[in-house]
Amino acid sequence: MGIKQYKPTSPGRRGASGYTFDEITK
Repeated sequence: MGIKQYKPTSPGRRGASGYTFDEITK
């Protein structure tokens, strides 16, 4: 429900595999 393919500015941002802010802020 919070997984989508997006390009984060930092490659090492909380396991930037394709998570929305809803998932990383939880």
